[in-house]
Amino acid sequence: MAKKADIGGKRLIGLAPTAWVQWVTQQPDVVAEEILGSEFQWISGENDAVECCIVRQIMRWDMAVLQESPWYQEILKEGERIGRQEGRQEEGRSLILKQLTRRMGTLPPTVVTQIQSLTLEQLETLGEALLDFSTLADLETWLAGHL
Repeated sequence: MAKKADIGGKRLIGLAPTAWVQWVTQQPDVVAEEILGSEFQWISGENDAVECCIVRQIMRWDMAVLQESPWYQEILKEGERIGRQEGRQEEGRSLILKQLTRRMGTLPPTVVTQIQSLTLEQLETLGEALLDFSTLADLETWLAGHL
């Protein structure tokens, strides 16, 4: 099984590619040039684009090893945080649009578009303010002051 590695340390590859590949694959007879060939272009310092499928194929990593890396865990946590925020925002939009439609009837498309562009904080504020709205004009006035 391959060793755990900080896959962010690409400088090691440029300094001693064969030693790096042998360390990662735990195969002392592997020669980097035989594996990498001319298709391995991501070592250039300017271009840090890494093709995931190429990296896995070259290093023969399984997902378990990659998932244990601090780099992967950091990206995963950030993705989860963003996903939760987007989910709350979408649910907030949906609830407020339902409440406003129930109170005022079908909303004009321009008003719906404005509501869909609100941030989570603005949606929360609108959620409280809509309790005091009695007409579509009240909503439009609120939107004009908060966009």
